[in-house]
Amino acid sequence: MGINRYITALLLSAAILCAPLSALSEDRVAMNFKDADIEAVVQFISELTGKNFILDDAVANKKVTVISPTRVSSEEAYEVFQAILGVKDLTIVPSGSVFKIVPTQKARQSNIETVDNETPPGDRYVTRLVTPKYVEAAKAAEILTQLRSPNSSIVTYEPTNLLIITEAYSNIERLIEILDAIDIETIDVDMKIVELKYAAADAVANVISQAITQSAKTPRATRRSPSVIAAGKAASAQPAVQVSADEITHIIADPRT
Repeated sequence: MGINRYITALLLSAAILCAPLSALSEDRVAMNFKDADIEAVVQFISELTGKNFILDDAVANKKVTVISPTRVSSEEAYEVFQAILGVKDLTIVPSGSVFKIVPTQKARQSNIETVDNETPPGDRYVTRLVTPKYVEAAKAAEILTQLRSPNSSIVTYEPTNLLIITEAYSNIERLIEILDAIDIETIDVDMKIVELKYAAADAVANVISQAITQSAKTPRATRRSPSVIAAGKAASAQPAVQVSADEITHIIADPRT
């Protein structure tokens, strides 16, 4: 009886110790490939995630090497898989219940997913719609185009100041950060020309500039920044110009008139 109890206790202890190891092996996987056909890697990910993949003809005969010293979760394995495709100039394009694996250049003409800023990161190609608040979309596109990936695209729709960016999601975030840095409010400039009847334009400009400098003890920049150009010829119907010390003012004398 005592021996039976001892054996039973050993078996229970072994079961308890083995359970976490079994769960660990099911939750995390080893992802190591050396010169493996990419089709084999796709098959591995398909079985791991339950996703259905369709491979473009250009995917065939590509070799993949992955070195992972530690086990990874299925989510991490899928992110690694997307990175592998990116290295091979391939990307994933969702199409209903299946996922197409196509060359990145071909993906631009495919039915690429349109995302917002809540979409989880990854290296698949997506389309992001962005509306700059201050900068013109065309000007922003000129800057961002120099920083995009070779197989991506940036299109503008000027009537609504819209940017349409098709890019690997991981790089879209970088482009958006740059856009945020340049999409800032600029100062509007009002220009008024005042023609003088008797005084010299440069002398009047100097006097006004000194007066504004002395009175502006606590200058405050506003959105509207008037520039007064004093010209040397009179105009009887010219209205009076008032300049506040609280405004950023530039006075330019033009004696040619």
